[in-house]
Amino acid sequence: MRLPARSAVLVLAAAAYLAIGPYALVAVAVLLVAGLVASQRIRRGLRPTWKTSGIFVVLAAAVALVVALIPDGRLPIPPGGGMLVTASYVGSPAEPRPIDLSIPQHPGLAVNGSSSMHNDGWATDAYAGPGPLGVDPEVDTAWYGIKECATLAFDRHGRIVALCGSVRGAIMHVLDPESMDPLVTVKLPGRTSASEKKPWQDLCGGAYFYLGADDRAYVETTTRQIRVFETATADGEPALDQVEVLDLSGVVPEDDCLLSLMPDWQGRGIWFATQDGRVGLAELGGEPQVLELGAGIANSMAADLTGLYVVTDGDFFKLDVGEDGSPEIVWSAAYDNSGVDKTGQLSPGSGTTPTVLPNGLVAITDNAEPRMNVVFYDATDGSKVCQEPVFGEGESSTDNSLVAVGSASVVVENNFGNDS
Repeated sequence: MRLPARSAVLVLAAAAYLAIGPYALVAVAVLLVAGLVASQRIRRGLRPTWKTSGIFVVLAAAVALVVALIPDGRLPIPPGGGMLVTASYVGSPAEPRPIDLSIPQHPGLAVNGSSSMHNDGWATDAYAGPGPLGVDPEVDTAWYGIKECATLAFDRHGRIVALCGSVRGAIMHVLDPESMDPLVTVKLPGRTSASEKKPWQDLCGGAYFYLGADDRAYVETTTRQIRVFETATADGEPALDQVEVLDLSGVVPEDDCLLSLMPDWQGRGIWFATQDGRVGLAELGGEPQVLELGAGIANSMAADLTGLYVVTDGDFFKLDVGEDGSPEIVWSAAYDNSGVDKTGQLSPGSGTTPTVLPNGLVAITDNAEPRMNVVFYDATDGSKVCQEPVFGEGESSTDNSLVAVGSASVVVENNFGNDS
């Protein structure tokens, strides 16, 4: 079948973009302009027709159908433009320079580095292990469509336990660590009207979970439940068998949603946080207790032996369990907040999960203008120890946890301008 001129040009443009990237768009634009000026025939050929439009509709539908029918993980991540003009590797071999960082093991979490989004109970994001040194690097990928697998954990068999958010809701997988193919999959309850955010900005019941020391996955759902899954059978085969359900709908209103979970360091239950600023402590089989913090929450939590750290859109809190078994505020600290949901952020407040450091401090970013600050607090009483402005004026925001480096330093990321 002979493609109409318009179809042929667009197919060639797509192929050229994959080959040489944005340069192809410039070249095609120049050729089109020259052709339109020089030739009435080319102009007529490029004019849209019902036949041309029909071909593109059929092609688009075929591509969408193929993508929908091919199982998750069976294809590599599609390449970007410029494969022929972009080096597959840029850099030079590096010498290993290990950093000494000792983080205590949270007794309720799987081994540090394998339990949750932020590595450990302190949310340091500092993983103990070798990094790429730039010597003959090879990268294997697995494409999961438009899903975002934000939290990855590793069970005691080395398999990946992934919580992936899709347009419709959250999906859990146990993945083969070599092929990255899904071995077991469970669909969790779909999205509800509790969150008015776009699906790719919605953290309700689909971003955070943790793998416990018992190798069970503890997951919050959009139905305001904590569901507990075995990640392996008794003989070690991969599984996602639901073994417990803790219903929190009696203490979390229908217009709110569960956001994140963290086991209590002393084993007194499971801490949970909601989008509207409720933090509670629940115990399987017990009555959950809730504390309202007065502002929204858009990040996870950190914990140490002395309590729980959580940041809202207004204040930074340390919580603990009171004598009556209910959550109580140990200290709170207001941080500098412009109140603006800056580009690159998911909320009008700090974009960081608190990071606990070995030197007795705990760190977050604020939401100040004209420059955001990294702020360090004394973990005992919440007093501000120091702060440092980062990035350019009017161009600073983050929605990623700080990364601990050594005992008293952190790495901060700038997400300003990231609207995709």
